This record gives sequence, C-alpha cells and structure tokens, in this order.
Amino acid sequence: MSRPVTDRCPGLVRPYQSADGALVRIRIPGGRITAVALAGLSALSEQYGDGLLQITSRANLQLRGITLADGAVDPGLAAGIEDLGLNPAPDHELVRNIAASPLSGLAGGVRDIRPLVSALDAGLIARPALAELPGRFLFAIDDGRGDQVGFDLGLIADGTGVRALVGDFIGEQYDDEGGVRRLLELAEEFVARRGEAWRVRELPEQGAELGEPLQPRAHPAPEPLTVGVHGTALVVMPRLGRLTPAQIAVLTGDQVTGVSTTARSLALPHCSTTDEGPPAAGGDFDGRSSLALLAAQSPDGGRSSGVVGGRAGRGTSPVVETTYAGREDLVPGVSTTARSLALPHCSTTDEGPPAAGGRAGRGTSPVVETTSAGRNARSTTEDGGEVVVTVGRQVVVTDPGPEAARALAAAGLESDPASPWTRITACTGAPGCANGQFETYPRAQQLAEQVGSGEYADGLPIHIAACDRLCGVPRGRHHLVTTGS
Repeated sequence: MSRPVTDRCPGLVRPYQSADGALVRIRIPGGRITAVALAGLSALSEQYGDGLLQITSRANLQLRGITLADGAVDPGLAAGIEDLGLNPAPDHELVRNIAASPLSGLAGGVRDIRPLVSALDAGLIARPALAELPGRFLFAIDDGRGDQVGFDLGLIADGTGVRALVGDFIGEQYDDEGGVRRLLELAEEFVARRGEAWRVRELPEQGAELGEPLQPRAHPAPEPLTVGVHGTALVVMPRLGRLTPAQIAVLTGDQVTGVSTTARSLALPHCSTTDEGPPAAGGDFDGRSSLALLAAQSPDGGRSSGVVGGRAGRGTSPVVETTYAGREDLVPGVSTTARSLALPHCSTTDEGPPAAGGRAGRGTSPVVETTSAGRNARSTTEDGGEVVVTVGRQVVVTDPGPEAARALAAAGLESDPASPWTRITACTGAPGCANGQFETYPRAQQLAEQVGSGEYADGLPIHIAACDRLCGVPRGRHHLVTTGS
C-alpha cells in the first residue's frame, strides 16, 4: 500500500474544492439532529452555499457551492455551525463518524441504543489521540437488529449489555459503559498501529492485532430500510438525498414570528434598511440565494406601495422575503438559523433588536429572534424534537404531527414504498463535480420511468455514478448505471 497517511475527507476545517464551489461535510453522530439545528443548517446553506443539504452514505450532511477565502470558509459560516452545536470539538471534527440503527427507540431492535451514541461521541472527543483517526474510519452502534455494516469498530446490543465488533469479527461482552470504553481503547490501538491504513480491514490481521479476543461473525445482509410508517416514526426520502429549504421547513416545522405563509414574508420589528439598499426581490446576492426586502402582499390581494421598508399593514416594520435565484424547483420560504434570521443590508434602529439578536459572528447582519409555532399543518416534529438521517439517504421523522404525511408528500419527500424514487441514488455528477461525465438528476428522471419493468423489475436499488470513482455506491446487490442516456 502506498498512499498519503492523511485522507481527503472534507469538513468545516478542511473544505474540499469542487467544480461548483467548496464542499463542507458536517458529521451527525448516529444521524440524529434537532429540528432547530437542521433548520439552522439549511439557512446557512442558503446564505453561504447552493441552498441544498445533501445526505451522505454515512448519514452525515453536506453543504456545496461554498466560496472560500484563502482556502477557508467564511467565518460567519463556521460560527453559525458552531452556534448550532454541530462542531463541538474542531480538533475532532473529521473523526466523529458514528453510524447507528436509525429506528432505535422508535421501532424494533433489542433496546434503545441512542444513549450509547452520545456516550461514544463524548468519549471520542475527550481523547486527544483519537483526533488522529483517518476521516474514513467509521464507528457503529447496532441495536441488535443487525442493520449496521461496513464499519471499523462497533457495538451491538446483546440483552442488557453489548458486544464489541471489530471489522468482520465479534468480541467480548461488556456492560454499556465498559463497551464504550473498550471501543475507544481499540480505536487508540488502531491509531498506534495503523501505518498507512485507513480502515481496520486494511491492517495485516484485519483487526486481530488490536487485542480484543475475536470470533468470526456470521452476518447476513440486512434488509434495507423502507419508507413509510415504522412504529412511532415516519420514514421519508428526498430525491437523490438532496433536501431543499422548503422540504426542511416542513420537516422541522419552524415558524418565524410575523410570517405570512401566503406571501412568504416577515415583518421585522426595530429594523430598517441601510442606504445601500437590498437587492431586488428574486435577485441574486453574491451569487447565492438572497434575502430580498419588499412590500408584502396585502390582505386584499393587491400590492402595497413602496419597496424597502413597506408597511403592508404590518405596523412600522419592513418586510423580508427569502428567494433562491435560478432554481424554479425550490419553493421560496423563510430561512432560519437557531431560531434566528440573519439579514443582509439591514441595520437596527435606535430602539434596537431583541436582546437575543446580536451579531452572532455572522458579519454585519443583525439577527432577529424567531419562534416556533409548534405542531400544525406545516409542522412534522414537535418544537425541540429531532429527525434522523440514514445511510440510505432517508429522513426519519421521530414524532410526526397529524398532518405530517400529507405535508411531506406535498413537499416532494417520498413516503410511498411504491415510488420509483425510493430505489434511486446518485453521485453529484456534472456540473457540480469536475469528474462527472454527465448530469445525474436528468438520468434519474429517465430511470424513474423505467423502474418496475425490464431490467429494473427486480426491485434492486439503482445507483447512478457519473465517473469511474463510483462515489456513493450502496453495499449489497444493486444496479449500477454509468451512462447519461
């Protein structure tokens, strides 16, 4: 083996430059993310990237189309991600790769292993030596159903305890605390012995040299997770794993004080525009999505007079609307971070903004406090709830509201197992990836019409790869499509 000791896995501190701008990957241990953090990350993607969030094959989230300065992301983006609690340990950012059974505690499994995910993440961050793990290294915690594959070190629930997993082998039984501790010790031993290896299976003895007593493990291929209702959860799937701002707004149910859902506008107390003025409604702000100030639609269906700072029957506040330039398939909606909204070209009046709204490390834009309206027709999670992203690029809504299924379907999130889109995954493809030989989304649209007939009548997953690197190829049997037509 001859290759660099350091891999090129991207992160906030090490963005990867692609054809459509830089890519930043945010680690989401166990795939679990709060509704507030997901809404906030979506807002940051709109402000600094291409507006989308991509779910990866390791149940992490990616932002694309980011502009770098001297090889680094904008300080406002870094601060925003840290404010959301998504980068609690920058030194360990690239190694917090922890997969877990996505339905644990919601449906099936031996028992709820979610506390083990949190304990493993905390222990990983607490050990300085583990910051040297390769970015490809993967931990996993299985709740006993056997749905975790392709990891390096893991734990599987076994009655009241856990058993250690090392690559393709199974080790000793431990209580929960002892199992987490043992996993971290094995990871430190890997760091000490790895040489140029990135994965446990690349070691000369495939993990036996780490010191855990091991036995071969019989492990049949797990059944893929399907969309639909599972216990108290609802599993949905965005097309090709790409979440739009409108879909995230429905998933999180975040509401902003003063929002008109018909005009998609926001009245801003104690805020006025600067002399520079904002971009026109629907305009492009620094090549990305814009926050355009305009008069909101009046109750009688007409337009109020004035542009910036128009009253529109909303007292003394100007009104803001979010847009996404150049993408007709993305529905405009209000962008929020951790219950806040950064406003370019806007400054506070003498009265000042709410106390919670300072600069928050986001440049010169004031931040306006927002609220969540909780569960309603647009809400699919309780305020303060969480969702889970999966290795199959799905989203598990852990506590769906009564109108969740209908709202999610209207937003384009697939919840019908019969939908052809639940079988199709793809790499980024052209033009976003310099190696891509063709665009993958149009190819996926073609394939969606062919699912269920001919060579695609067998029910197997279909993956589209636009170059010979075959990024994102699923494990197990599948159809591989490598041509654009």
